[in-house]
Amino acid sequence: IFSIAEKKIEKLRLNSTMIFFEREKILGIAGNKKKSILYKFLEEERNNSEGFIPQYFEMGFGQFKNSKEGNADEFFIGNVKVRGKIDRVDVNSDDKTYKVIDYKLSGKKPTKADLETGISLQLPLYLYASKKLIEAELNNKFDPSAAIIYSLKLSNKDFGKKNIHISSSRTPSEDDLLKSNEELIQICSEFIPTYIEQIARGKFNLSMLEDRENKVCRFCDFKSICRIQDVI
Repeated sequence: IFSIAEKKIEKLRLNSTMIFFEREKILGIAGNKKKSILYKFLEEERNNSEGFIPQYFEMGFGQFKNSKEGNADEFFIGNVKVRGKIDRVDVNSDDKTYKVIDYKLSGKKPTKADLETGISLQLPLYLYASKKLIEAELNNKFDPSAAIIYSLKLSNKDFGKKNIHISSSRTPSEDDLLKSNEELIQICSEFIPTYIEQIARGKFNLSMLEDRENKVCRFCDFKSICRIQDVI
């Protein structure tokens, strides 16, 4: 895996101090492979003993302009067409369960409140889409075991898998997580059509979130012309 990564990086032909440091983090600081993202990744994967096998990578859903991307069929939530790509989906064929995994370069994960209020819909959408695609391909019912942020940040305290859920328990059981993930799927199926309907009606209410600048405004394409600070 180190050899493959090195060849891929060399093909990019990127030259800068920052790229050199990023290369060091991937392959090993000062040539020490044990101090690398790849080494930590391999250790993390070897410790996986839950019966889940990585089965789908960059799983596409919905139609893209480039026909090689995504799924050949249109993908709907209600009457809304959506599309996207899921980094990785692990499947446990014995238990008929699956996990969606999203790789991140930071260790940050969405809060419970962001998930429940429909601010963070990426992982709920991935749970929804992968469930539909897996069940169609394997012709069986599968339950959502986990939605995971896989942090690739090199530091020991940040690196690794972080389970995302809305369970009220600090140490949720498998049943708690299944219930939480089904609720996330439901949240996704309700909020996305609602947002699209409001957009179509030209309804753009001002955000009343206390931390709106970080949660919403910084992602908005129109923040440079918005006068929200003048009216709130």
